[in-house]
Amino acid sequence: MSAEQLGYLSGVSILDLRDNQMDDLPDQITLLQGLERLDITNNNLSTLPFHLGLLPHLKSMPLEGNPMRLIRRDIVQRGTVQLLKYLRSRVSAPVHTFPGFENTPADTNLLLDNSSIPDKYQMKNTQTVSYNEKVSTIPDQLFENAAEAEVRTVDLSKNVLTEVPAKLEMLCRHVSEVMLGQNKLTTFPSWIGRFHRLQFLDLQSNQLTDLPTDLASLLYLREINITSNR
Repeated sequence: MSAEQLGYLSGVSILDLRDNQMDDLPDQITLLQGLERLDITNNNLSTLPFHLGLLPHLKSMPLEGNPMRLIRRDIVQRGTVQLLKYLRSRVSAPVHTFPGFENTPADTNLLLDNSSIPDKYQMKNTQTVSYNEKVSTIPDQLFENAAEAEVRTVDLSKNVLTEVPAKLEMLCRHVSEVMLGQNKLTTFPSWIGRFHRLQFLDLQSNQLTDLPTDLASLLYLREINITSNR
């Protein structure tokens, strides 16, 4: 597939390149800024362009049936998120030098690394999800990954959240520790009562004036830190 052809496909979100005997992916693949799924199974690929990891919406990339001699097998086997994170970490040139990123600020490499979502492989091994990036919103993908990994500990401290993310409720079945300290929370949701395994809740250094009565239903809750609130 030529660079010119890719230029015509800039609005594509799903690209199926299976069974094409491709030896490499063109550098211009990143012109597809809206790409969410890239199927490259059953080709002759030995490696992938590092800047492929910069595509902001790419979530699924099946690649079985390729030799992938230049990327460690254990990285490939960890799935799309881990593989894209690896590719992104190998980018050395400024982001704006790659096709599709010409108008990107020069410091985007740093921003992408600092805001990357922890992958499911890491979460499953540590039973923890941590996201301390001084942000006002948390990506939905983080909670979806954490739910699949069945994490026990959630650390969203040191952000600037003004409300508890609604998607956190997805994790109620398994979580025993929730850390939301050093944010800007003014209210706390009643659905916390669904976290029946909760043992530790950190809400220090927020702007809370009260807590929901639903906390009383949490039989395993042993410690709540609410220092430095209102």
